[in-house]
Amino acid sequence: YSDPFTLRLIGSVMKGRAPSLLDLDDRPAGYEDVGRLCTWDNLFPERILPRSQYERVLIRAISGDKLHMDGEWYTPTGMRGWSRVIFRRKADNSRHIFSLDYLLDHLRDWEHPRRATRRGNGGRARSREQSA
Repeated sequence: YSDPFTLRLIGSVMKGRAPSLLDLDDRPAGYEDVGRLCTWDNLFPERILPRSQYERVLIRAISGDKLHMDGEWYTPTGMRGWSRVIFRRKADNSRHIFSLDYLLDHLRDWEHPRRATRRGNGGRARSREQSA
């Protein structure tokens, strides 16, 4: 805990309205080495960070990976806003728009297309739109 003056000073430094001791020309010699012993590169390498299911859906869509769903092949062609993916169905070249939430139910099919099986959406109502 700190006194109100010190808290205001810290807030001003963090917001850039007041200089910190690192900004001053006349500062202790030890300040010259601040942070040099730290390694800042790759604190969290991408390969070890787990991806959320939403991230995995978006990565598949942006990569253009084909999705085998309900016996049909779909190719992602774009996004509609932040929450829906536009697909072309291979069989008839029709356009389909699926919400990210709907696609979560089919993520396994997308990641492992050879194990794709015909299955529903588990009885849950998901946003699924179709337009020609």
